[in-house]
Amino acid sequence: MTLLTWNKVDARPDDDFVVAPHERLSWARTIGIGAQHVVAMFGATFLVPVLTGFPPATTLLFSGIGTVLFLLITGNRLPSYLGSSFSVIAPVTAAVASHGAGSALGGLVAVGVVLIIIGAVVILAVLFDQLNNWLSKRRLAARAVNP
Repeated sequence: MTLLTWNKVDARPDDDFVVAPHERLSWARTIGIGAQHVVAMFGATFLVPVLTGFPPATTLLFSGIGTVLFLLITGNRLPSYLGSSFSVIAPVTAAVASHGAGSALGGLVAVGVVLIIIGAVVILAVLFDQLNNWLSKRRLAARAVNP
């Protein structure tokens, strides 16, 4: 699958219209939505570090690295932008105020590790469910042959 191949679709005014990951709108609409996305993501990527006292350049760098890795891993089937989150402002500000920036960074790393563990558990649960379904089908087939 080539990374940058999309099927152009025309926008419709109905409420159920959705642009699938392998589709795109006209260039004018794509640029308009892209500009809106840049404005929306700028707040999360630039404002959060400013409010929490961390360097915005670092956030921009790792946001870009994360986005590129995400797009490569998913084969661009799920277009996304990975930025920072406003949900961390209060805990990070409190951690910086009480124990310094090191504790806040340690907390952010710990949250990242917990999210990785949750992701692994979800993947294992899906794999276990798929294995269970496969084994159930095999058991049913064996019972059909040897009643």
